[in-house]
Amino acid sequence: MNLLLLLSSLLLLTTTTATTLIPHPGTRITIPTWHIQPTNTTYPPNTLNYLNLTTTTPHSTLFAALLHPQNQPNPIIPPYNESALFHSTTLSTIPTTPFQSPWLYTTTLTLPHSISSHSNTNTNIILSSHGISSRGDIFINGHQIASISGAYNGQEYDISSRVKDGENEVQVKVYPVDYTRDFGIGWADWNPPPPDMGMGVWRGVEVRGVYGVAVQGLRVVIVGDVAEIEGGSGGKDVKVRVRVNVRNWGEGSVRGVFGGRVFDNSTDTDANDPSYGGQFAEAVTLRGGEVTTLEAEVTIKNPKIWWPASWGKQDMYTVSANFTLSDGTLSDTAECSFGIRSVTATFTDHGDEKDVSFNVNGYPFHVRGAGYSPDIFLRFNIDRVRTLLQAVLDMGLNTMRLEGKLEHPQFYDLADRMGIMVLAGWECCDKWEAWEYNTDLSKNYPWTNHDYLTASSSLTHESLTLQPHPCILAFLLGSDYPPNPRAFTLYTTALNHSDWTAPIISSASARIHPSGMKMLGPYDWVPPNYWYSERLGAAYGFGSEQGAGVGTPELPSLRRFLSEEELDRLWKEKNAEMYHMSPAGSQFHTRGVYNAALWGRFGKPTSLEEYVFLAQVVDYEATRAEFEAFAVRQNRSGGGGGRAATGVVYWMLNSAWPSLYWQLVDYYLKRGGAYYGVKIGARGVHVAVDYESGEVYVVNHGVKRGEGWVVVVDVVGLDGKRLYHEEVKGVVMGPTMSKKVTSVVPWVGGWDGVVFLRLLLKDSGGGVLSRNVYTLPGRLDVLDWDESTWYMTPVSEYANFSSLRGLPTVEMGVSGKMSGGGGVSVTLENRDKVPAWFVRISMVDEAGGEVDVWWEDNYVSVLGGEKVVVSGRLDDSGKMGTGRMRVVVEGGNVRRRGCYI
Repeated sequence: MNLLLLLSSLLLLTTTTATTLIPHPGTRITIPTWHIQPTNTTYPPNTLNYLNLTTTTPHSTLFAALLHPQNQPNPIIPPYNESALFHSTTLSTIPTTPFQSPWLYTTTLTLPHSISSHSNTNTNIILSSHGISSRGDIFINGHQIASISGAYNGQEYDISSRVKDGENEVQVKVYPVDYTRDFGIGWADWNPPPPDMGMGVWRGVEVRGVYGVAVQGLRVVIVGDVAEIEGGSGGKDVKVRVRVNVRNWGEGSVRGVFGGRVFDNSTDTDANDPSYGGQFAEAVTLRGGEVTTLEAEVTIKNPKIWWPASWGKQDMYTVSANFTLSDGTLSDTAECSFGIRSVTATFTDHGDEKDVSFNVNGYPFHVRGAGYSPDIFLRFNIDRVRTLLQAVLDMGLNTMRLEGKLEHPQFYDLADRMGIMVLAGWECCDKWEAWEYNTDLSKNYPWTNHDYLTASSSLTHESLTLQPHPCILAFLLGSDYPPNPRAFTLYTTALNHSDWTAPIISSASARIHPSGMKMLGPYDWVPPNYWYSERLGAAYGFGSEQGAGVGTPELPSLRRFLSEEELDRLWKEKNAEMYHMSPAGSQFHTRGVYNAALWGRFGKPTSLEEYVFLAQVVDYEATRAEFEAFAVRQNRSGGGGGRAATGVVYWMLNSAWPSLYWQLVDYYLKRGGAYYGVKIGARGVHVAVDYESGEVYVVNHGVKRGEGWVVVVDVVGLDGKRLYHEEVKGVVMGPTMSKKVTSVVPWVGGWDGVVFLRLLLKDSGGGVLSRNVYTLPGRLDVLDWDESTWYMTPVSEYANFSSLRGLPTVEMGVSGKMSGGGGVSVTLENRDKVPAWFVRISMVDEAGGEVDVWWEDNYVSVLGGEKVVVSGRLDDSGKMGTGRMRVVVEGGNVRRRGCYI
């Protein structure tokens, strides 16, 4: 029997060239590009008759294709680049009528004669879909072979009887998306919905050939408790259970061998070496048409454990599985990478409430996370995603939550390699949560029997994709509401059939019944002392999505998407409606709550520049306080000591488009006050103050002990006079814990006006492990808890920081140097007595363009006479700018100045 010449063979579009023939069965070939046309050519009259779009990637929504330069000009989108489309309110002018009729995705598949003439070889041509939003019909040579619904539904189809020798037309007819009726990819109040509602082939379509028996759904189960392996590597062997689904596409019985191997990704050593893995083989007989699960067990000696970032290495293994016919012919193969790790969840009862706690490899895993958003048009750029995940690690975060925006497989591959945990699950506010008890939906269409099947198939597909990935922390069956009993049973059955090993959480909120997580807000600005209370979203339990609503971009980013009129309204009008907030009608369509706090605490801004600067101050303070509060309270044991803070997900990490809020990194991947506030508050080793009590805590998020540490406390007035000094020596810290070490007793109501509090944490050799500077008011913000809403708690009296705007100008000495590997070091020296407030560090090229640097700290306050060294590294993209580099600093009372390096 000849080897199967697989279909990479000439996957053609009108404008594409042939792909390379792949002579290996089971090799999955992703259709590389599509030709797109509308079925309704009457809008506007005759303008769509000759609309010919071509995708540049294997997957693209309609709007992403229309926006691509190669498809412009076109009658739907004027000749906009992305910058023009996102500027001001331009996106709102794009018509939606063209997307209210079906569109066609078409490609040409050319099969060699040796494949298509398969009557004597039992060759099957299998087409696999992975994401069509949100309904589609699939045709081969004009014959409909399937209808599929659900954006996350993936299926396999045997198209052998419909293909022929030579060219074959593959066509997908996609239908308009209705978030209230379809299982689409909705956006709730995050941003405006895209004009096409995400319509299209948004994930790749694969084709492969098999000799009768197909292998799919490869997954791995680690047998035993990873936490028992000594030291996390070596000491005990690990058994790995390899499981696959196989299908005999033929009518007759088939005898063969289920075999494969497991090997260490970090070595080229053959799998026969017992130190690195093992092989497996088992004789199998399949009945005609049989679908079943096959299993093999492999022992890995001296296993390497996968750890979350900062806890250890991200060692990975690969399993390759295949089915070989009795005559030795390879029928089909599958391969995936996996890590050896364990994740467990425990639930602590608090009357009618529960708090979930996670453990990874036997250690308490305190979630420090943020909510991830894909691109508004579902474009997937691996380099952009890599930079975003790098920002997650740089901030000290360890988890991302994906609320229904489940990504491409490459996303999880990156998270595996970078050691970032992923909290995956379904989304809120649309068809996915159309339960009879969901009172939040304006249109609530009950699920039909077909809907239940679609949802079940969707989770079956997604869980098989996610199962091998060590980055997966848990799956949430619901967001704002848990599924009803019927859906719950279908969901858990789907997960169990995929050998799901991570925890399963019913929902991200405690509505209907306690899930272990809370969703009590806030989503808009609250003061720092909010987090140290015992109510609503304060630091206790597991906050699945909450934050102070901050994330104001810096001025260069703002100028890229706001008009001059919008920039004026941004700083002059407290309650201006802003298109780049949430959609009209939402509580978040204005910055009213946020601006009331900024005006009330600092006074009315006098310019756009001052407003943006003060916004960075507000954002920094807000995000730092949230993450610090959840860190210092992680070890509370309940009772009189209060409930432990087991984890928090900041709302959100990033935005789908240029936005004014709900982000730690802006759309252009720039990092401002909100980012650096988290970077301080989420440090792996840290020292922080409780805003309410004045107690000082040391935090150790790592799995190693610390001994002989020293905490230094200094309080300084605005005139530079030292008001308080204390040193606490001999601090001992165990893994993943926080500990109170002292109290800044005089501060609690003891000072009149604003002061600077500097906390230093030093190791036994005097090296600084953490430096943290606060500006603290004489009187804290007063919260009106009884008037709280689902998204904020109002303030009846604001803290007064207006005196900071009157600080005398400080002479700041600046020097810098560069080292090998893109390293940068900047020394700031305050040569005056008065503190330098909130100093921003940047690097620019000779043309004045800012160079991207990953600073270890920024927006730094420097006390009088103090010298601070801030390190950084140039971005890996290699965009160095032109000419000689210059470090530039400026702050609240520091004039812009710099030095060449």
